[in-house]
Amino acid sequence: MSASGTLNECCPWSGKPVQEDSTTHYRGRRVGFCNPGCRDKFEAAVTSFDSLLDVEAEAAEPVFTPYRPRRMRFAGYWRAGHIDVKAYSIQQVDDPANLAKLVSSAERYTQTVLPGAATESGDDHGAAYAIVHKGEAGCWLLIHWWAHQDIAMALLAFAEHDSTAFSSQAGRHFHACVWEHVLIHHERNAWVRHVLGGRHSVQNYLADVMEHGDY
Repeated sequence: MSASGTLNECCPWSGKPVQEDSTTHYRGRRVGFCNPGCRDKFEAAVTSFDSLLDVEAEAAEPVFTPYRPRRMRFAGYWRAGHIDVKAYSIQQVDDPANLAKLVSSAERYTQTVLPGAATESGDDHGAAYAIVHKGEAGCWLLIHWWAHQDIAMALLAFAEHDSTAFSSQAGRHFHACVWEHVLIHHERNAWVRHVLGGRHSVQNYLADVMEHGDY
């Protein structure tokens, strides 16, 4: 008996009419063949190629490292020219001695580059925050200062492993990683709370620091 409701009318192997006892499903549609042997040959081929494609797709997918919180601390206040800076540190691995050297070096670097950058950008509000992040590749330094009422201006620097010397990363397209965004989110909310939506108090903004913790 010829099959009805199949995508095809003739067997792709023999060209003969499809039969009711020789159908299967492919990509959600019913397809037919002239005999069970042709159908089984098709199913074996499809299964084989699908398996190869699945392996290829899995190999092409990136392997993501599970998120693990990192230790974040308020590292005190810095003064860079006319700008007060809230400093934070982030560590992947607890290493207080080395981190202290990096924070000290980051402070000196910030004092060197921030006043000129703020003057060049114009209309700053004398308030900034810095993030010293000791991670896998080395140590990153993010310097953000507030200007033009609601704009966070930015500088990025980096220190190689086994070094405390920071160098500018101008021209690279990094913004921030998922850990740094925790601090950025706090600082954004603090600026809105105390300056844009509160008493327009930069001093209250500077006093609003994120609590120590693993985030």
